[in-house]
Amino acid sequence: MDRFRVPVVAMICAMCCGCAAQYRHVVFHDHDVAPSTHTVDIRGTSDATQLAIVADFRYVRLLLPADFVVQQFHFTDEDGGVDEKTEIQERRAFRIDVPLLTLWNLDDGGLAYPGALAHRHSIELWLSGETQLRKKADYWADVGLVYYATDGVGVRLFGGYTSVRYRATTSPPGQEFPRLFEGRANGFGGGIELTFTAGEHALDLVKWLIGVDRRYRERERRHHQ
Repeated sequence: MDRFRVPVVAMICAMCCGCAAQYRHVVFHDHDVAPSTHTVDIRGTSDATQLAIVADFRYVRLLLPADFVVQQFHFTDEDGGVDEKTEIQERRAFRIDVPLLTLWNLDDGGLAYPGALAHRHSIELWLSGETQLRKKADYWADVGLVYYATDGVGVRLFGGYTSVRYRATTSPPGQEFPRLFEGRANGFGGGIELTFTAGEHALDLVKWLIGVDRRYRERERRHHQ
């Protein structure tokens, strides 16, 4: 099998991947304390569009998303100093989706564990976690209600927690020097996601490759006996 390693890896990447498109809206209403003990009130919104490559192993989904984000923040410190910022960002991240429970199997009915349903057609409950691929990362944690149809479309309605880095400089009235605030803004939001060519094709392909490898090794062993 060694001589087939490169084409096999390429085939896995090509065949196991679906794609997903997502929209997320987040509202921030937070209160933070600077190292100098000054406080700042943080209000803002974030609107993000996400495109992602998906590898679905049935028990877990791995995604490599690209986020296009517009963030608007209004900062007010304890003495009335303000700062306003609008940021447009492009972010790379890594996400894991864990299907927890099949609330309804649309083929057979009833509750089930999604990992036990091959090629499922069901309504499910998922947990998701996402983080940026850098040291000081933004991150997200969601609970999602999912309609999942293998070889079709998956639809995920989700809501959860968001934490992003911020940096603000306020100028309070009567103060000679501005104040620098830097830390995390926390908020809650939700959105919708569509997955195209949904299904646990990555797992199916891995199982097929294991079977091919097993037959190859058995044939080689018989040949050398």
